[in-house]
Amino acid sequence: MKALALLLFCVFTSMAFAQASGDQAKTAASNAASQMPSRQEIEELLNKATQKVTALQAALKNVKPILDKIDPDAYKQDEEACETAIYIIGTIKKNGTSAYALVSLVGTLDDLKVDATSPVGSLTTQALKLDGMAQTLAVTDISNFIQAGTGCYDMSELLLHATLRYISAEESLLNEIMAAAKQP
Repeated sequence: MKALALLLFCVFTSMAFAQASGDQAKTAASNAASQMPSRQEIEELLNKATQKVTALQAALKNVKPILDKIDPDAYKQDEEACETAIYIIGTIKKNGTSAYALVSLVGTLDDLKVDATSPVGSLTTQALKLDGMAQTLAVTDISNFIQAGTGCYDMSELLLHATLRYISAEESLLNEIMAAAKQP
């Protein structure tokens, strides 16, 4: 009789423990989901990032004649960086969000900001060599180029915050799964 009582106690205790573990897993999954950026939020950020990169491409085309005088390869490199950002955005939209893809996009957008601001001194020097209206237009194009680069940087910051939330949620969920796997 004692053996039967002990067996029943063990069965009910393990069932209660399994139920509690299941409830904890559901709670952990719910908490992780509430931290994670929604698909809609990511989609909106990706759409805004596309707009910022497209604006940078347009501004880049406008400063190309001046940029070519400074570094003939710079335009091609900057254009390829813009295309890379557009490609990463398209891949995320097609395949879904991952921490790796988001970090890649953040890094690429940061690089675009650097690409837009690093030649500013040389661009301005070249623009000031022009006369009259050509000089005014060149300075305006340079200003637009800098602003477009700053727009890419701003998007990288917004995406970085969403990415950190995404990673945090993934890590929380993974930690709960690992903790549950270690329990007897």
